Amino acid sequence: MRTVGVEEELLLVDPETGEPRALSAAVLARAARGDTAGQEPVFQKELHNQMVEFATHPQSEMDELGAEIVRIRAEAARHAREAGCAVAALATSPLAVRPSVS
Repeated sequence: MRTVGVEEELLLVDPETGEPRALSAAVLARAARGDTAGQEPVFQKELHNQMVEFATHPQSEMDELGAEIVRIRAEAARHAREAGCAVAALATSPLAVRPSVS
């Protein structure tokens, strides 16, 4: 049976202006506190400090894959909110910015 997984980059942005925020370390620290011992972390560092990424588990059912993406995006939004930003499912900012490279 074939399976598919999804890797997605999330841009961390100011919730008011949409400007990218270099808060990946804070978001990842909050996410790490919620990880269960022995489990691989869901969120990973990206090249830019304004981003985090995640990868789903391989799935054979697309509705299960969709549900996992929604669940992980909601978890990312919660961690980002706690760090003072929001997430956008964008690989790059549509605004003119100077990225902070990690």
